[in-house]
Amino acid sequence: MGSGQAWLAPGAEQLDRLETDERDAADFVDYMPLWIRQAGYPGGEARINRRIKDHLVRDWQVPRLPGRGRRAGRERYASGIPWSEDARRLLFSRDTDEKLAGGLVFEHVRPLKNTVAELRASYVAGEGRDPASMLALLRRLHVGWCFAVVSKRDRVPRAFADGADPVLKFAEIAGRAAGFMILRDDPRFGDREW
Repeated sequence: MGSGQAWLAPGAEQLDRLETDERDAADFVDYMPLWIRQAGYPGGEARINRRIKDHLVRDWQVPRLPGRGRRAGRERYASGIPWSEDARRLLFSRDTDEKLAGGLVFEHVRPLKNTVAELRASYVAGEGRDPASMLALLRRLHVGWCFAVVSKRDRVPRAFADGADPVLKFAEIAGRAAGFMILRDDPRFGDREW
């Protein structure tokens, strides 16, 4: 995902594709029936949503974040996702030895609970029962603007109306989406010693 604002396009994939995509999708196919069966147990609903969420983040989203882990040093968050203007200012205004702990926040633009709910509902409805269709489902759930890095000062609204486009909560920051830019597209990114 490169310059401009291609990440705002509704069908744009924000996650990288990996050689392990098919195998990782097959893991979801293996685990989903086990998790779904647990829904009938006391406290099962919350437990299975948590397991799906943890697996989705740890084993699908994080390894596929564009730019993550490709540079040593302070690049804790992926350089291939949009960063708010203030988050970039905070990153580039500090010395390379200074810690950013607590100053930056990785955000799911589309709330993670919505992604988990859609994944679960789609599976229950019969989609994603084999690795190929699960892979298609996982990719469909991660198109458009999915992730961003903001600063604590950006004050991203925590709640928004049901049915509202979650991207709108980020549009309020720094003059709509204009305040966001892929980190590696910021001219200051190449000028830094990381």
